[in-house]
Amino acid sequence: MNKMFIEILVLLAIVAVICYVAYRSAIHEFQILQKDYEPDTDWGSLLSEQLPLVIRDVPASWLGGWTYGKTGNKTWPVFKGLKEQMRKQKVAWNAYLSAQQQQSQSSESVSDCGELAQPIKLLQTFQNWGYDGFSRPWWLPVATPTPHLFLQTDHKGLEKTKAEWTAIVSTDGAPLELWVAHEGAVPNDIHEYEDPVNPWTATTATYPWIGDVKFIEIKLRPGNALLIPRHWWFAVRAAAQPDDIPLLNGHGAWWWQGDIHSVTSRIVAFV
Repeated sequence: MNKMFIEILVLLAIVAVICYVAYRSAIHEFQILQKDYEPDTDWGSLLSEQLPLVIRDVPASWLGGWTYGKTGNKTWPVFKGLKEQMRKQKVAWNAYLSAQQQQSQSSESVSDCGELAQPIKLLQTFQNWGYDGFSRPWWLPVATPTPHLFLQTDHKGLEKTKAEWTAIVSTDGAPLELWVAHEGAVPNDIHEYEDPVNPWTATTATYPWIGDVKFIEIKLRPGNALLIPRHWWFAVRAAAQPDDIPLLNGHGAWWWQGDIHSVTSRIVAFV
């Protein structure tokens, strides 16, 4: 009799564990964490939740110099136009910004802002996070983040996070809109598409699964940061502005993306 009672208890315990795991997996897809920046924050406890984390009002040392006010008079050479196009045009950064602001609607974006990360010292900015306590013992030294300036028509299609944490930092101008979903909500064959999927314009006619995906939309205002853990999909675009405030008059949507790796995530990212 005692043996049967113990077996029943063990069975009930197994069922309870399975139900708990299933429950956690279900709610995991719908949760994000939000925290106002405070110098003495216990980041380790927040990061252990393995959920997207919005940090509001991060300090200037975490944002860096990727803003209109700090770069608008620079004459750095940049190329506008899509990378795939042969008609890319070389222009000075300040001339590009000035020309865009004089237009009622934005036209061609800068094809690659990555080379501007060095003059604005974006690596030092990202390193400041660790100096201020946002770190874990197993994290590797961070690499240089990539700055972006999005116009109204710009977007970054669905991308799966491979780093331990992916930082999306809004620094100036218009807010960002992010589409975020756990990998369990997105089909495994998404990699088969030639171009990254734009979840805001995707239709079920082309992507039958898009209507069933459980996702979160986040509006990230300048001065705020979003940390996305591994195994999540995300997309980014500039938030729409009112018709009487063209996006470039709001200096575009300025943001940068940086990856935080452990040894494991670095190895997996190269596989």
